[in-house]
Amino acid sequence: MGTGYFLVRGDKTTCGGKIIGGADDHTIMGIPQARDMDRVTCGRYPGMFIIVGGVPETDIHGRLMAGTLDSQSSCPCKARFIASMMDDTYETDDGGSEAEQHAQSAKKDLTSGSDSSSDDVKLDYRIKLSGNKILTPLNIPDYKEMISGGSTKNTEKIDFTITNKGDEAEGLSLEVLDGNEVIYSEQQTGKYFDKGEHAWQWDGYSNQGILDTTKLKSKSLLVRLIALCGDMMIKVDYPLHNSPEEQKWVDVKVDRKQKTVDIIWRLAVSDGGIKGSNPKLSPVPYNDLVNLTKNGVEFYWSRNGSRGGGIGENIVTAIGVFKVNVKAEINITPSMRTFSLISSLDPDFQASVSLSGFEKIYYNYGDSYKDIQDELQALLTLITDINGIVLMKWGIKYSMNMERVLALIIRGLIKEHLLLCKKQYQGMLCPLRERLM
Repeated sequence: MGTGYFLVRGDKTTCGGKIIGGADDHTIMGIPQARDMDRVTCGRYPGMFIIVGGVPETDIHGRLMAGTLDSQSSCPCKARFIASMMDDTYETDDGGSEAEQHAQSAKKDLTSGSDSSSDDVKLDYRIKLSGNKILTPLNIPDYKEMISGGSTKNTEKIDFTITNKGDEAEGLSLEVLDGNEVIYSEQQTGKYFDKGEHAWQWDGYSNQGILDTTKLKSKSLLVRLIALCGDMMIKVDYPLHNSPEEQKWVDVKVDRKQKTVDIIWRLAVSDGGIKGSNPKLSPVPYNDLVNLTKNGVEFYWSRNGSRGGGIGENIVTAIGVFKVNVKAEINITPSMRTFSLISSLDPDFQASVSLSGFEKIYYNYGDSYKDIQDELQALLTLITDINGIVLMKWGIKYSMNMERVLALIIRGLIKEHLLLCKKQYQGMLCPLRERLM
């Protein structure tokens, strides 16, 4: 008796190709099921090939369902297939009798490799984190490294160890998934076939060149290794239990192909009311103050060249020049500390406060802005005070040296197994004080 696995579009061949055909109206977990004669690519030879053979006594539109025990590629490699749907199985005896499909309720122990028709084959793979566990996109230096010259020990890659204590594999798939979504798929896996320990690194980017911290913080993120030898196939899942290194109120998406960085900054504000009175002036509505805050953060913290005059230009990193766009979200959790927005009509200037527990930002309409038409002046005050609140997260000593503190906002986003952004993007976000004044 042998255990086989039904195939779907996207499943790989042992030579590095993949199935690109399938029945759109017959799916497994929403993915079209592959059949005999469906198209497949080869990882070594150009051109298009087909699936040859299928599971006996099955049928989709007059064609047999493709399965790991009964199908191979017509490419010159005569490659076999590596299934991704490890819970959708069928059983065959030596005579190739009727196949029986099993759903997830079959509850097979796929990591043990016990379901093999050959007692002579043993697959025993393990994968774990080892070495560097902190991933720093763009190789951004720490604050101390930056002021000491900029050289850094930070790296974009985290380290894994793949251990094969069993026989040499004939095929191997190595992927990072968020639930059923494939984030990254390793292209060159032949070096992991042999028995022994093998080093593997991942930089947090998808196959499309996107690093998205919302994906990296997902509770369903895992590394999946599937190995094939003879008619035996095993699956090893390694969950990545991630949490922010320091701050939960920012998320980052880096596109290394387009050279862009999109940042979500979650602010928390409250209505601090009105201070003072002036019969000639009307207080600025709270909603307008919220919009000023949002627009100010996005305008002054972005680094995309939109301000002109050489201010707020694209950032320069060890791996290239990137355009940084900041988007502020208001009162969406998790957010930074709440600060009050106050419309002041008092003729005396009211100083904003960033001290923890007393965060207040005044719009000094009664003093500074009553004769000023340019709304940007109000934005400057708002952002200067928000900067102070941010800097309080790292101690008062930094607030006195803001011209040195470049981008202390994104200091680490992922901690535990996969730690993203141990240190923030230095030089990326926080505007220099002299450019604010």
